Amino acid sequence: EQVIEHLADPAAVTALLVAHLKPGGIIKLSVPDSQGIVGLLSRWDWQGAYNRREQLMPVQPLEHINCFTSQSLDRFASRFGLRRFGLPLGLACAYPADWDSPKSVVKGLLRPIKRHLLKRGCHAYYQLV
Repeated sequence: EQVIEHLADPAAVTALLVAHLKPGGIIKLSVPDSQGIVGLLSRWDWQGAYNRREQLMPVQPLEHINCFTSQSLDRFASRFGLRRFGLPLGLACAYPADWDSPKSVVKGLLRPIKRHLLKRGCHAYYQLV
């Protein structure tokens, strides 16, 4: 969970982990989504940047040394014989995390659809094929 973006050699660590999976075994890869980060950085305004710091999460200096999008994470995983799969929606929605505000309720309902039905985003389960 939120590890491979910190590693100097994420491929070596992933290969080591995958070597311990049986066929059909499952691994979860989850990283900050860097979709659109190049455009964001090209128009970034440092005035008031502290209040928007979460937008820079994928490329936080001295912390995140790798950057992934949904597509690049899938390509990375495929190098190790891994294929993305989604949980059944009933299971994915069974344990909502945050119902404190209308916005969090909407996110809680839509996030499983994105992750498990559409198989998008940078929070994914992969199966060794």
